[in-house]
Amino acid sequence: MKKTFAIAISLMFLVIWVYSQEYGNIYGTVNDEEGAPLPGVSVTLTSQFYPAKTVITSEAGGFRFPRLPIAKD
Repeated sequence: MKKTFAIAISLMFLVIWVYSQEYGNIYGTVNDEEGAPLPGVSVTLTSQFYPAKTVITSEAGGFRFPRLPIAKD
């Protein structure tokens, strides 16, 4: 039983590691010149390899682009 559990845990970590190598994330905050967050701002991410992606900042000025494919350069 312990051996089976150890193998299952090892496989789980291997899958997580392999999966994490295929995607990246970009997180940030948009602030004005005085440091106050800017809600409702469009943030666009562009690439020569993938279509542009646009998100709107949250009430706290935060944005995120989750699960971005790794660059092809």
